[in-house]
Amino acid sequence: MDSSPCPILLLDGGLGTTLESPPYKVKFSTSTPLWSSHLLIEAPEAILAVQTDFVKAGCDVLLTATYQASYEGFAVTKREHNQSPPPPPGEPIQRNQGYDRTEASMYMRKAVDISREALLQSSDPDKPRQVALSLGAYGACMIPSQEYTGNYKPAALRTVEGLQNWHLERLGAFSESPVTWGKIDLIAFETIPVLSEIHAARQVISEVQLLDKKWYISCVFPNEDLRLPDGSSVEEVARAMLQDGKKKLPKPWGIGINCTKVKKLERLIDLFEDAVGKMEEEERGGKSHDEAKEQRPWLVLYPDGATHLVYNTSTQEWQPKDERANHDQRKWDEEVFQIVKQTQERGFWRGLLVGGCCKTSPEDISSLRARLNDTRA
Repeated sequence: MDSSPCPILLLDGGLGTTLESPPYKVKFSTSTPLWSSHLLIEAPEAILAVQTDFVKAGCDVLLTATYQASYEGFAVTKREHNQSPPPPPGEPIQRNQGYDRTEASMYMRKAVDISREALLQSSDPDKPRQVALSLGAYGACMIPSQEYTGNYKPAALRTVEGLQNWHLERLGAFSESPVTWGKIDLIAFETIPVLSEIHAARQVISEVQLLDKKWYISCVFPNEDLRLPDGSSVEEVARAMLQDGKKKLPKPWGIGINCTKVKKLERLIDLFEDAVGKMEEEERGGKSHDEAKEQRPWLVLYPDGATHLVYNTSTQEWQPKDERANHDQRKWDEEVFQIVKQTQERGFWRGLLVGGCCKTSPEDISSLRARLNDTRA
């Protein structure tokens, strides 16, 4: 194994769960199907404030507030009375009508502008930082959300073609605006629970003009069997992400894991390294170890901070998983740092993109930043 340390970039933390916490105390429910993206309509200043806190905490990469944004979600989001456009003469006001595609696209693009504005608040303006376009799984946009189960409906959206069309349509909200597209550095397909959606993401990227943008796919592993919710193994996941099939598809800059318990990371990383190493052996064709490493992706890791809590998608609340929920364990940043340090020292990956998902705050990211900085001193 190559012992040379790989570079590390720090991602932000949980936007939605930070908004739910003091001092913001935003309440999300079935009446806010866009979740944190709802604030693009009602309180964009709150998104800017939280994202600015993550930038000041030291993150290198900031995800946009678009994880659960979708045309369907905007269409079923009820308007406030003062947000409704005037009706044609003689017709009644439609108080609860949703937002049309033009409006939805406008709000989704606004999320990119907010992230760009937040990056300007950095205490180190000369340090390069990046905006990552957050594209949650299709299941994240269902009501109730299904990214932890992969129970996709309708049936057409359980197919590669159906998911490809859905993701391509949403990505078009950004890619069809040259100004917005130019403000995005990284494309993030997040919390993917089914193998077909991995294939769909690669198909989507093959159809858009990336203009040298990096992109990654990260999956969720909510169960103890270390498989996707659809039952796919880590090896099957890695092959879907990286292997060429009948049609040669673009390979992601990064692959990995998000919204998964910290305690599973070490075993999952081992499985990913075994799978990628196995594929390299099958495909090496005389390449040296160093040449093989140069073609490896970055590893993406952003586990959740809810060590003994689970998210109830029906009530949209975090609930205790067991009696240990109130017992203080090692700090989140300490656990994650130790895993990152060991992974970096093995030198397998070209680089590491590390951060937090649900229930990780700016304070958590700041603490992780400090630990990473100490290793550089």
